Formats: sequence, C-alpha cells, structure tokens
Amino acid sequence: MYGGAIGAALEARDRVARTGSSTFVGLEEALQLSYTTRTDESTRCHFCPNDCSRTFIDTQTPSSETVRYIAGFACEKGTVESREALLQLRKSRKHLHTTTPNLVHDESLLLFDPPYTLPPKPTGSDTVEEERVRP
Repeated sequence: MYGGAIGAALEARDRVARTGSSTFVGLEEALQLSYTTRTDESTRCHFCPNDCSRTFIDTQTPSSETVRYIAGFACEKGTVESREALLQLRKSRKHLHTTTPNLVHDESLLLFDPPYTLPPKPTGSDTVEEERVRP
C-alpha cells in the first residue's frame, strides 16, 4: 500500500496489472466531482461503547452517482451505517478469520515459546543423594 499522489499512481498501475482495467472515471469527470461532508450527532457510531464521532463524505460525479466514504472511526464497526450491514461485516470477518492464517498470533506463540525444554523435575523415588564435603 502506498501513500500520496505518487502512491495513488503506483496503486493504479498495480491494479491495472492485476485486473487488466481501472475504475478511474477520467480526468474530466474527476475535475467536476463535488462532495459534502457532515460530522454531527447523526453520524456518530453507536455500534460499540466508544460512540465514535465519524465524518460522512458524500461524493457526487457529474453522472449523478453518489458514493459515501466514512472517516474517523476507531474500529471496523464504524465503517457501516446499519445493523444489517454490521451483521454482514461480522459474517465476512468471521469467514476471513477461518480462511486466513493469523500470522501475528502464530509469531507470538513462537516468540514466547522457550527455546529449550527443561528435564522433568525428579519425584520422590528419583531423588539423588548428594555427598556433602565439609571444609
């Protein structure tokens, strides 16, 4: 993932290489793009105890297609607007969790796994008597 204008160009190049096409609407339409933003109590997320303040950014193209982008949330629940969408998000995340290895978890197990195994502690019948040397 890249950032900035150069990053956007590199990401577009990579997408075209992967899929064979781009979703870019063209420079003329991009220059005519309009948007509105809203941050108030109606945009606040109530799907968890954080009650995050969010910003809704609605963009409209000259062909009248409106797309909403939600910004300012602290967790993935803030990316949706309805309970139905939240249920769908949870379902897709659960599927992703079962089909994708959790490399961070796997590495943490290796990190805290001791590099050696201690021999078992002796039991009462396995004790060895020590000879004590007196000075």
